[in-house]
Amino acid sequence: MEPNTGQPTGVRRYKKGRTLCDTLFGRARYGKDIVTDQWVIIKESRRTNVEQRLSIRGMHVAEDLTQEIAMHKFLMNDSNVSPHICKLIDVCEDPNYIYVITEFCRGGDLFKFVMASHPLYKSADKKQNNPEDEQMAWFKIVQQIFKQLVEGVHYLHSRRVCHRDLSLENVLLSGDGIVKVIDFGVAKRYLESNETFQAKAGFVGKQGYCSPEIHAGQTYDARHADVWSLGVILFMLLTGAPPYQLPDYSDNGFAMIMEGNLATMLDHWNRPIPLEAQDLLCKIFVPGESRIYIDDVINHPWVSILRGGNDAGIAEN
Repeated sequence: MEPNTGQPTGVRRYKKGRTLCDTLFGRARYGKDIVTDQWVIIKESRRTNVEQRLSIRGMHVAEDLTQEIAMHKFLMNDSNVSPHICKLIDVCEDPNYIYVITEFCRGGDLFKFVMASHPLYKSADKKQNNPEDEQMAWFKIVQQIFKQLVEGVHYLHSRRVCHRDLSLENVLLSGDGIVKVIDFGVAKRYLESNETFQAKAGFVGKQGYCSPEIHAGQTYDARHADVWSLGVILFMLLTGAPPYQLPDYSDNGFAMIMEGNLATMLDHWNRPIPLEAQDLLCKIFVPGESRIYIDDVINHPWVSILRGGNDAGIAEN
């Protein structure tokens, strides 16, 4: 029997703050660990919704909170876990709710970061005098962010785990500019006997980020699906807008990039990006069987040139 230290345990250890956002099964709150005085995030999920896999909006979903917690614990139990995986601090329960406690990332998610910081969306009083200088500074920040994100996904794939729901909203920034991958609700670990990470047909992720093979209802290599999502994230970081609305040839933007006309589309949009980043996107936005793997992404010149670099520019921004 453990000695009674007089310190609160379970969810009583965490002081609940204001709601940050709604989640599938409840909401996420700011919180504070009253033992360590550290800020945390409390993901508060209604038990009945979790058990029925029913979102708070009444829709049946693929996400499995029990699986998500088990996957997160599996990653946290690795002594060499990547610094780009959001830290799981605690899991608590009461009769009505399941609470997942994770580290607090002051920078928020990448979607909000893009909306607040991309040169397209900055207010006039925050813009530099030279638009080209500002654009180049932004591209360097994107390079730093993407390099870290790729390292995080590379780690996951090395553990035979595929996220399958990578998006701007599922990537956070710490206060000092460190990228953190979150939300392992549909992540899956693949057995060594499944050498090609084959996944069954079935929709997972978000329509704007999922690969065309997932959207088409085909079986797929889950590693390729993650790399496609990374391509969408990179495109949005660079240009401030999504490349398409639907990963289907009925969508003009999708058809253009799949037919090798990415440069033409960027020219029409007047959204120039670095040529090496464009080359990387052209290697990602192809059919699954021709798509590069995460090892190829991490060794691509636009990514590898910054391996080991510092991330001060992100924090300053």
